Amino acid sequence: MVVKFKMKTRHAENLASIFRVLRKYQLRLNPEKCSFRVKAEKFSGFMFTRRGIEANPEKCNTIIDMRNPKSMKEVQQLTERIAALAHFLSRIDLPFKQILRKLDFGGENDRMGSRVI
Repeated sequence: MVVKFKMKTRHAENLASIFRVLRKYQLRLNPEKCSFRVKAEKFSGFMFTRRGIEANPEKCNTIIDMRNPKSMKEVQQLTERIAALAHFLSRIDLPFKQILRKLDFGGENDRMGSRVI
């Protein structure tokens, strides 16, 4: 869970409000995974900007720079990388999932990959 506030001055008040809601619904956080007052632009593989949470350009470039998948394992690697960006790319990996179902590499599937990328 990421919580971001517009005004730093009310940080403690806002966190107290968040913790009240968590207690109300009996939700718990893992203290080892909690970070507070993080000022970094990158956090946990995502970019935090004034516009909100955005895809990390490094993750996007990894996908863009990949060669066309030639095996089932390479298609699986591609779908895993796309899944990491799924929040930002709704339904983009469907053609690749169709490829995995058919287990046919080349021809029609190369054209499908070219259309998506």
